[in-house]
Amino acid sequence: MLTKRGGLFLILGIFLPLLGLSFLGFKHLLHFFESIMGIDGGAGGPGGIALIPILLPGINYLYLLTPYLIFIGFLLLIGFILSFMKFKISTDLKNIIIEREVNREKLFAGDFLRVTLKIRNSGRLMVDHLYLADLLPDVFELTMGENFLATSLPPNTKAEFSYVITSPVRGEYELGPVYLGFQDRAGLFVQEEEINSRQKIVVYPRYESVRRMEYIRKAKGGLLMGEHRVIEKGQGYDFSRLRQYLPSDDIRLVDWKASARMNDLIVREYRKEKNIRMYILLDISRSMGYGKRDLTKLDYMVRAATFLAYMANRSGDDFGLLTYSDKPYTFIPAKRGKSHFFQMINAVSRVEHRGSSNLLTAMRELVLQESRVVVPFVFSDLEGDPSYIEEGMKIAAANRYKPMVIAPIGPYFERRGVEDEETKAFSNLALAEYVDRRERIKRALYKYRVEIIDVGPEEIIAGALEAYFASKARSGGISG
Repeated sequence: MLTKRGGLFLILGIFLPLLGLSFLGFKHLLHFFESIMGIDGGAGGPGGIALIPILLPGINYLYLLTPYLIFIGFLLLIGFILSFMKFKISTDLKNIIIEREVNREKLFAGDFLRVTLKIRNSGRLMVDHLYLADLLPDVFELTMGENFLATSLPPNTKAEFSYVITSPVRGEYELGPVYLGFQDRAGLFVQEEEINSRQKIVVYPRYESVRRMEYIRKAKGGLLMGEHRVIEKGQGYDFSRLRQYLPSDDIRLVDWKASARMNDLIVREYRKEKNIRMYILLDISRSMGYGKRDLTKLDYMVRAATFLAYMANRSGDDFGLLTYSDKPYTFIPAKRGKSHFFQMINAVSRVEHRGSSNLLTAMRELVLQESRVVVPFVFSDLEGDPSYIEEGMKIAAANRYKPMVIAPIGPYFERRGVEDEETKAFSNLALAEYVDRRERIKRALYKYRVEIIDVGPEEIIAGALEAYFASKARSGGISG
């Protein structure tokens, strides 16, 4: 693509020779007219009229510039052509090698990501002026450095630059493509290219609650809330107490040293943690997407689900995931372990709200996929069809599930500006109707032993923790 300077350069290269030739041609044209009209073109012939000096007094001298104008014009054209050829060869994308390096491909929202972009000129000609920009998704914020570079690249050399970004919003994103802008030394040509160099980045939900709990656990010497134990007879686990032998006890459980000291048969009892097998049922319907960016009900529920999975993993519970709206989407079978934990948060990081809520299809899918008795933790605003909610819980009860529901209160998550009295009254009326509907759902689900914990934005983590402890207690996980 020509710049304004390049266009002027080309026009002059063509115009100057034409101008010189026009001077010469015009002089010969006037001489032709003089000859056919019998006019003496000289300055003082007898009876003659000096036609050329009268029409163009300086034409006798201007045509003398013709060879110079032609020469200069040809030089401009030759320079233009050579510059164009060099520019096209030096900007051949086959000779431009771009590499992007990131310090990690997965991070938590709010964490820093360092990106390094390297560009190498493998050609034999110099790239005079190069502008390079690494294009970023809108959600990323540049915190250090710049994501562009302006430089020149001699043959077989490379340049690189680094910058640091962060994203407050969970999700799956792509860095790139890379924008390239070239310009020759004389400023005659520019070329813009887009290199399809992309890097997938997964941003996990915010991790503050998990980090805080991990800090507390370490501060207390590894004891973490959520580890619940029951007293059982047997070996292994933590010692609880000594007691007198009963006829129903296994003889292998007798502590012979203690029996000898006490002159009676004594049995040792130990503490063993009672684990549960749980599933996180995450509602990703459209109504869960209400709220500000990164502050929607779904975003809060994703963070709470992440925290709950962390608690389950630390306590040795098996945990799985099922996302749903009008139909089931992601299903991850219940397991435990660090890699499984990251598999789950990797999945919830990518969820987007869609469709309408149908808990019935979700429960059917859970029963189909899982043959054992489990504890479903349902993260839903319960704004779907009430009949689907009740039928879903009926299926859960039939399969001996004991569901726990963490239900965000919708109006608390909605965007609100300055409200006048009329708007405020309407909002209060809508909230009253919302609460009344929620209470009707609670009454309908009470007979299925479903516990619903209502939460606002500030109570999400506390609500998840309360549901977890309550579930452990209901399942016999807290005793002794």
